Amino acid sequence: MASSIRGFPPSSRQAELQAFAQRIAPQSKGQGEPLLGGRHFWLSDYTAYHAPSHFNSLKMYSTRMSNNEICNNENLKADHTADGVLYTYQTGQEYLGIFPVWDWSRLPGTTNRAGVLGTKVKQQGLTSFVGGLATASSSTNSSGVAMSVMDYQSANFGAGDEGGVSARKAWFFLPTGTVALSHNISGVAAPAAEIVTTLEQSLLANPGGDMGGGSTVSIGGGSAGAPTVVPPGNSSVPAGHWVHHDGKVYTPIETPASGAAAPWKLETGVRSGSWMAINEGLDNATDGETVSLPVFLLEASHGPAPAGVSFAYAVLPGVGTASGASAAVASFHASTKVVANDAAAQAVLATPAVGEDVLMIVAWPAAVTTVVDSGKPGLKVTMPGPTKGGLLTVKLGASGAVFSAADPTNGSGGGSLTFTIDKSLEELQATTLHRDAAASEIGPVSCKKAAAAGSTVVTVTLPNGTAAGSTVSGHC
Repeated sequence: MASSIRGFPPSSRQAELQAFAQRIAPQSKGQGEPLLGGRHFWLSDYTAYHAPSHFNSLKMYSTRMSNNEICNNENLKADHTADGVLYTYQTGQEYLGIFPVWDWSRLPGTTNRAGVLGTKVKQQGLTSFVGGLATASSSTNSSGVAMSVMDYQSANFGAGDEGGVSARKAWFFLPTGTVALSHNISGVAAPAAEIVTTLEQSLLANPGGDMGGGSTVSIGGGSAGAPTVVPPGNSSVPAGHWVHHDGKVYTPIETPASGAAAPWKLETGVRSGSWMAINEGLDNATDGETVSLPVFLLEASHGPAPAGVSFAYAVLPGVGTASGASAAVASFHASTKVVANDAAAQAVLATPAVGEDVLMIVAWPAAVTTVVDSGKPGLKVTMPGPTKGGLLTVKLGASGAVFSAADPTNGSGGGSLTFTIDKSLEELQATTLHRDAAASEIGPVSCKKAAAAGSTVVTVTLPNGTAAGSTVSGHC
C-alpha cells in the first residue's frame, strides 16, 4: 500500500500522502512524521484527534444521520454507540475484546440511564446542533486543538428505552488531554435508579502494554499525600479527588456554573458475558462460551431526576505512574481554564504551546448578546443577539491572531459568524501574520473597527454546500 501511495500523481495533498506512506511502510515504521492534530468529519458527526501521548475518537449523531443499526442479528446492544461516545487510546488496545462483557448502557463519554437499553437503533437524531471544529490536521503541527458539540436529546423510541435524557455537551481536545463539559443535564431515570455520565469503561489491564501502574487504580487529590490504591470492587471517589488508571488521570473541574458536585463511583473487577449476546449470527457451539475479563469503570451519578445540572471533567493521558498524577493535574489547571459552561456558551481557555493562548467557544443559539470573557486581554468575545450560534476559536500568538469557525448545523445556522474582540484593528494588523500575508492568505475573515475604542468587529464567512460544517480559518 505504501508503494502505491508513493506512485500517486502529483496533487495539492502530495506532502500529506508521502508522509502517510512513510508512516505505514514496514521498513520505516515509526520513523515518519507523527500524525498530530484534529479533524472533524462534518458529514459523519465524528471527530478524531491525535496528540503525542494519545488518540481520541468521538462519535455523535444528529438530524442529518442515523445513530446505528442492527443487521444480521449483529450489534444487538448498540443503543448508545453514537450518543457522544469518547474513546481515549494510548496503545490502541484499551478496549480490545471487551465487548462481550461491556455494560452497553455505560459507554465512555455518554450521559444516560444506567442499566437501561432499548430499541433505539437506526434512528435519526432529534437535534441539528451537532458538529466540530479542528484548527490543525497537519502532521507537522503539534499545537493544534479541536472541539465538538452535541445537543443531546434522546426520545423514547421503544419500551424500556432511555427516552427523555437530554444535555448540552461539549468536548475540547488539547495536546495535554480532553475537557468534557455538560450543561442542562435533565431526565428521569425510572425504571433505572439513576442517570450517569460514564467517564471510562475499559479493560483493567491494557493488552497493549503497561502505560503506568498496570491494572492498579489509585485516588489522590484534596489534602491527601501519596495516592491511595483502590482495592477491587465498588467504591466511591471523595469529592474533588482524581482517579489514576493505566497512565491516565481523570480529574473533576470546577466551572462557573458547577453547582453541587456529582459523586464519582468506581467499579473494578471481573465481568462475564458472551459474544452471542451481541451477535446472534455467530455459532453458539464455538462462540457461546462465557468470556470473563477484568474491567475498569468510572462514572458520575446525577441522581434519579436531574434537572438542569452541569458537570465537567478532564481526561489526561500520558501521565505515567500515579506518582506523577498530582503534578500533571496541577500543570493542566495552570494551562487550562473553563471560562463558561452555561446556557449561552461552553468555553475553554488553553495554552497548548509556549507563547500561545487559544479561546475555544461553543456559542449556543441565543436571543440576546453572548459574552465570553476569558479574563485575558484580547480574548473577550461578544456575539450580538440574536445569534444562531456556532463554534469559534481565537488563537493569539507572537505572530498575531487567527480565527477559526464552523457551523455545527451544517448550513442551517446562516452564512457567517460575527463577533467583537477586545483588541484594536491596529493591533491585529500590526503583526507579522498580517504584514507578510498575501490577500489570498487572509482567509474568509473580514475585520473593521468597532464602535467601542480598542475593539474590532470580525466576520467569518462560513462554507456552504457539501463543505457546510467544515472548519475555516483566517486573520485580519
